Amino acid sequence: MTNHFKAHIKNQSNQSASIQIALDPENINVGQYNISTPENPVIIEAGKDKIVHLFLIDNDWKNSHDKNVKIKFNEIKKDFQILGPQNGQ
Repeated sequence: MTNHFKAHIKNQSNQSASIQIALDPENINVGQYNISTPENPVIIEAGKDKIVHLFLIDNDWKNSHDKNVKIKFNEIKKDFQILGPQNGQ
């Protein structure tokens, strides 16, 4: 099961930034998930912004249901709600 997200990242500093995107290791059953992005790390020039597409893959989709997963953007953690089939359907 794959969930697609878009993250809008803005670099408000006066230097280019490198943003590493990863699953937060504090997630329950972290081995159940994989994250894929077209670009990682994401390089954003000073004062610019970028929309990054994230694909969160749930390897145990038959036991999936709606739940939250934390994704780290460098040291900033954000919750994403992933959706899955109800009752393994």
